[in-house]
Amino acid sequence: TQTITLLNRLMHALDSIVITNPAINKIKSNPYMLVSGCPDPVVEHAVTLLETAIQFHHHVAQLGGDISLRIGIHSGPICGGVVGDLKWVYDVFGDTVNLASRLAASCRKNFVRLSSDTRGLVPTEPYSFTQHPIQIKGKGLVRCHDVDVAGSMSGAWQFDSVSPRTEEANRRGPSESLKELESEF
Repeated sequence: TQTITLLNRLMHALDSIVITNPAINKIKSNPYMLVSGCPDPVVEHAVTLLETAIQFHHHVAQLGGDISLRIGIHSGPICGGVVGDLKWVYDVFGDTVNLASRLAASCRKNFVRLSSDTRGLVPTEPYSFTQHPIQIKGKGLVRCHDVDVAGSMSGAWQFDSVSPRTEEANRRGPSESLKELESEF
């Protein structure tokens, strides 16, 4: 019962943040998935999702216990719709969703990991970014940007293409590509 109580408190905390922002839609709870800009476009979707992720981390820290979040954000096209006949659910699909999920899975605990596409839509201030390449299943070497949530919390209150340079590097192989990308940082 302690686990259920903690999960309920966690879902309540996250949902209470999401429900206050009309630019965000919750798609699922396990894994917790949000979208912004779907079905209606949102110009500031990347900042909206990053600020929400920072709020999530802040609220989870207040809950106490041994809970940590890994959040990935990627900006790009998605396909969405209602799936099922007897028990239907709205879901989103596509490369954008897959990359966001893989960014989250590879993220360090208590950080937010952005793709380069999303990073390009977010201003530098007031965030603290660490840029580096990571190996992503199905994508190869991808440049990502980790946000230091602890550094961002004081000033502030889970989306499809890879650059042509990264695609070219992927064709040559991981070790050579990693050296090239690391030298660019």
